Amino acid sequence: MSPEAANQSPFPMPPQGPPTYSCSKSTLFISSEEILLTLGHVRPIVVSPTELSGAVEWMAAFALSATTLKQLALSLQSAVETYEKAFGKIPMDPVFKVNVAQNPTK
Repeated sequence: MSPEAANQSPFPMPPQGPPTYSCSKSTLFISSEEILLTLGHVRPIVVSPTELSGAVEWMAAFALSATTLKQLALSLQSAVETYEKAFGKIPMDPVFKVNVAQNPTK
């Protein structure tokens, strides 16, 4: 296979690459077949001239195999460790809770 062919994506992509999304919210849904990772961000909503609210706008969902999930988790952990060594500890949101929905059927 030529180097040019090896670098070609089987999916049509704009010349600037895939779209980039902001992500400040995520959910996971786990079943025996797959793990669904959904990413989004809070979109501001103007309630009145003096009041803002927000709603989560879900931007993308990824269905992952268990193997892909584990590889992604290891990659993300490595990225966190590398980032913190270079730039310092990443603060956690004090109200963050792990919330994973699980389908108990097998």
